[in-house]
Amino acid sequence: PDSIPTLEECDSLLADYEAAGADQYASLVIQLKGRRNALLPISSLPRELRYEIFDLVLPRDRVVQVMASLAYSGFYGSDSPSSSYYCTLFILRLVSSSWDLEIRDTAPFWNVISTLFSPSFQELILQRSQNVAMNVEVTRNESYFLETVPNLVEGEIAFLEKIMHRDIRGLEMNLPVEGDPSSYFMAVHRKLVALHISRDRQFEFTSPLLAPQLAYVCLFNITLPWDSLINLRLLSLHGRYHLSLVQLVRILSMSPLLEILELDRPLTAPFGDLPEEHDPLQPVEMAHLTHVRL
Repeated sequence: PDSIPTLEECDSLLADYEAAGADQYASLVIQLKGRRNALLPISSLPRELRYEIFDLVLPRDRVVQVMASLAYSGFYGSDSPSSSYYCTLFILRLVSSSWDLEIRDTAPFWNVISTLFSPSFQELILQRSQNVAMNVEVTRNESYFLETVPNLVEGEIAFLEKIMHRDIRGLEMNLPVEGDPSSYFMAVHRKLVALHISRDRQFEFTSPLLAPQLAYVCLFNITLPWDSLINLRLLSLHGRYHLSLVQLVRILSMSPLLEILELDRPLTAPFGDLPEEHDPLQPVEMAHLTHVRL
């Protein structure tokens, strides 16, 4: 057409081309479809409304929400939330060309990465995410739950060494039995908010964890330097770990906003980790605590 068609004219022309058996991939047909797409009301929604829709479909606190559900239901294997995240993201990109362009060029949409992804897709995510803090999933395969997780291969270790130098907001790790996780787990993560680590065999990290924003912690067979944990909102410990009553009281006293507490093992002797001269334990006020399982 010589003039720019309206939405109704696009529909009419496309119907005529279809009735005539025109090639659906012909240049003119593609141009008309693109024009029709741009004229749809959803393509011109205000930015605030678009992002309200994006936030409802793609929660930015994905890892935190997954971990919260774990805390209420005990420890279960991951259902690969990273894969489902991008499936949903790609569906959103099909809504309109303007949505596709906005999602493609907006770094926060590309803040989820997994060892399950191909190296080429990992590189694409790292490029498009720019300097955004990442939600990282380190897992092997869903079928390995309650079985021995195989050792990391060279490519996965290289990926971990690269991603650990990025800002990380959420970290979910399902670790193999063999090897030393501290060799690729960096203890300094200034933007880390959520941490979920599981391992088939007990392991204790010894380096203090520097993560001032960490609020959600879910561990299975893992012991951390407990003094590193402050200002928590969720603490969920399962499997085999070492935690004394004194250490727990310290965590609670430093986490006045704690909402969820789960411990599935008995604590060690109350004063076993203190010198002979020590201050007695003081009452701890937990005004926000809503869920306890001991």
